[in-house]
Amino acid sequence: SAAGTAQGDTVLTTTPASPIAGCKFVYSYGQSAPEATVGSVLTGWNVFTSGAQYTIATGQYVTVAMINVSTSVVVASGNTTVTANAGG
Repeated sequence: SAAGTAQGDTVLTTTPASPIAGCKFVYSYGQSAPEATVGSVLTGWNVFTSGAQYTIATGQYVTVAMINVSTSVVVASGNTTVTANAGG
């Protein structure tokens, strides 16, 4: 997570930058890191694009998961504390 261009925005990136074939990235955030356990089924999260800007406040926790598009099973996940543009 790095400060975005607009106040309150953050840029989130993943490694790898693109999901593997048959998968997609999704994300969720909150005051604690949302759970995305490898092998579990994950639904209801937002579609994620690595390198895009998101409006999430500094200090929130964001989790990005790579899920199988057919089964919604988590293949990989990671989380971080958000750093947003403080403006000024």
